[in-house]
Amino acid sequence: MHAAPEVIAVEVYDDARRLVARGRNLTRTLESPICRLRIVDGNAVVRDDIWPADADIGSVVLLAGGEAGVLKSWWNADDHSEWRWQVEFYNSRD
Repeated sequence: MHAAPEVIAVEVYDDARRLVARGRNLTRTLESPICRLRIVDGNAVVRDDIWPADADIGSVVLLAGGEAGVLKSWWNADDHSEWRWQVEFYNSRD
């Protein structure tokens, strides 16, 4: 998730709209532009604030407003003072 607030709540649903996992009061762990959301222990969502690495290329990034894109590239300065990234979006009416 890009530019997540200081504290977030997350609910994950399956295609049948059943609640699969939940995370409440997920507080920022690091001053960074991206937070990784993971499901652990079967149904708990955890938050890890990260500076993306090569292994994160191809991951889905959620943007404000709920749109999701695929991370295609990432670069940041060693001191985290600047960064450049590309996200690809695809839409279909099907």
